[in-house]
Amino acid sequence: MSLKTEFNKLKFDTRMLDINLNDKLISQSEIDAHLSSLEDCSSNAIKVEIDDGAMTDTNTPEATQEADSNIQQTSYGSFDPNNPLG
Repeated sequence: MSLKTEFNKLKFDTRMLDINLNDKLISQSEIDAHLSSLEDCSSNAIKVEIDDGAMTDTNTPEATQEADSNIQQTSYGSFDPNNPLG
């Protein structure tokens, strides 16, 4: 596939809109026309309710033990899935 074909697939990608606008590859009127051409799929949505509950104390021995049990050992050391830095 050509680069132009691949670019056209991403032309209105949400992650690329600001870049494409700043680089003047698309105009705001093109974006508005594209958005108005999309069908309304809101009836397909599922409402999700999340109960965040009360804040818990993470410094209790039970919470520390639970956090320690979530750490997985790898060949490179430990990996904590709750730590975004690993």
